[in-house]
Amino acid sequence: MDFISEAHDPKIGKFKDMAAATVLIGAFVAIAIACFVFGPKIF
Repeated sequence: MDFISEAHDPKIGKFKDMAAATVLIGAFVAIAIACFVFGPKIF
């Protein structure tokens, strides 16, 4: 989310932090699913 303003808005920072956390959790879930699917074939 990009916001153009001269004033600092702390709500925008919280939204960006929540979006980054969501991406991080999604990445961990994707790694877990990949290990579950491909793990038995690798080991």
